[in-house]
Amino acid sequence: MTSTATDTQTQNTARRTKSSVEKNDLNSSSLLKKGEHLYRMGDELQGIYLVDVGAIKLYRVTESGDQQIIGFYMAGDVIGLDALPDNVSRSMAVALDTSRVTLLPFNTLLAGNEKINAQELIRKMGQTLNHDNDLIMMPSQRTAERRLAWFLVEFSDSMARRRMSPTEFSLPMSRTDIAVFLGLALETVCRELARFSDSGLIKKGHRKFSLLNLETLRHLVNGDEIHH
Repeated sequence: MTSTATDTQTQNTARRTKSSVEKNDLNSSSLLKKGEHLYRMGDELQGIYLVDVGAIKLYRVTESGDQQIIGFYMAGDVIGLDALPDNVSRSMAVALDTSRVTLLPFNTLLAGNEKINAQELIRKMGQTLNHDNDLIMMPSQRTAERRLAWFLVEFSDSMARRRMSPTEFSLPMSRTDIAVFLGLALETVCRELARFSDSGLIKKGHRKFSLLNLETLRHLVNGDEIHH
C-alpha cells in the first residue's frame, strides 16, 4: 500500500468516524503538528477529544523523570477520559504525526446536545476503556517476543477496525516509543524485530511494516511454541 493510499484511507475513516458521532459540525476541531501537545498533566480540560486524523500518544512522567506511555490513539479513538471526574488531566497528549482532534465539551455531553450521537460515543468510550484495561495486563505477563507480537497484532486489529489493511501499514510511533510502551530495552525491540523479519513473519522498513504471517504472530501472543 502506498503512503498516498494510506493517507486517503485514514482521511476516509476519519470522515466516517466524525459523522457517526457528530450529527452536525461542532466547529471545535484542532490541528496539531508532529510533536505538539494537545494538553499536559494538570491542565483543566473543557471536554474529551475524538481523534479524527493522525495519531496521539498519551503518557505520564514519573517522579524520577521517566516517561510512562499509556497508549497510542488513532482515528476514532477517544482521549481525555482521565479528566472526567474533575476536568483535570492526569496525562499528556502529544501528536505523533500531523493530527486533527475534535473537542466534545463536557457541558455539551451533559446537556444531551442533539449534535452528539450519544450511543455511538459511549460505544467508542467503552472500546477505549477495554483497550486500556488490556494494556494493563500485557507487559508484566509476557516475554519480549510475546509482547512485541502482541503489539503488532493489536495494531493490525486496530487497522482492520478502521477498514484499512491489517497487514500493510506504517507505524506512527518510534522504536523508542514502542520499547518504552512495552517495558523493554530499545536494543531488545530492534533484536526481536530483526528476528521476526529473518523468520519470515514480517517485512520491515523504518516505519512501514508488512505482516507476512499474521496467524503465527497470533500464536506467539497466545504463548504457543513456534519453531522458527
